[in-house]
Amino acid sequence: MPHNKISYWKRKKKGLCVDCCKNAATGLVRCREHILLKKIKDKRLFNKRKENNSCVGCGIKLHLEIDKSHVKCMNCREHLPKGVHIATNKS
Repeated sequence: MPHNKISYWKRKKKGLCVDCCKNAATGLVRCREHILLKKIKDKRLFNKRKENNSCVGCGIKLHLEIDKSHVKCMNCREHLPKGVHIATNKS
């Protein structure tokens, strides 16, 4: 079955997992199996981005001077939407 917005909302409304149509965990949109799989996938992505010195939130390369010991870029730390960049003074 194709995974699209219509099937997502239909499954969500019925209380089914949006990925496999099993019963979703209470108050969530995925079954326990898909919650665990997503958690594993997200942790792998986090570790990969951290190893590559990229922002763990959006994936852009971290600036050595501005972001120093942070794992998120300035935009993600300030909760700005993607594509909006904070201007930096270059002296």
